[in-house]
Amino acid sequence: MQTNKLPVRNTDIRLPAAMKITDDVAIRLELSRKDWLHLQLLVEETLGMVRAMTDGFEGKFWLEYEGRICYICLEVETSMDLDRKDQLIALSTSGKNASRKGFMGKIADIIENSLLFYDNVGMLQMQYGTQVIPMEPTGAGFGEEAMVIPVWSLNEYKQNLAPEEEKTENSEAWDELEKSIVAKLSDDVIVGIKKNKASFTIVKKFE
Repeated sequence: MQTNKLPVRNTDIRLPAAMKITDDVAIRLELSRKDWLHLQLLVEETLGMVRAMTDGFEGKFWLEYEGRICYICLEVETSMDLDRKDQLIALSTSGKNASRKGFMGKIADIIENSLLFYDNVGMLQMQYGTQVIPMEPTGAGFGEEAMVIPVWSLNEYKQNLAPEEEKTENSEAWDELEKSIVAKLSDDVIVGIKKNKASFTIVKKFE
């Protein structure tokens, strides 16, 4: 099942409307109070990420569910002109957007850069520590468009990090994950791309 899609942008994330959609799904799934709260937190984190994104990006938010699996979905696109796109590419490659902190800041960077660097997905995978996932997700949680190219997965990202107990250069990354509500509560987070659209999906399985 899929809810209605709610238009969102960084200047208007429409949190009350998004919470109404979330609560309706929680009731349909007969979630416990704890699971209901977790779903609300994941939705709040998703929309908080939208608020932190650069002007020129906007999207649609919705939920999908199959059995006891819920997908928190966000589809982001940009219609910026070439000059503005060149400015953002220069900003992202110079590292000046490094002021974004935390796990969801990293995801916002991946989404924006997926749209800016669509012709060089391989560079993104190297930059953010994952590889193309060998699948074409066209079912629940990935919107209506076919041929979405997955460029980042939380589970794959974790697998590619050195073991948490080892003191390595990845200790900061593990610390980032430990502090993230989304990384703790979700079963996976997947970012995909198709031309001028990027998809963000949180997978949450309820008992």
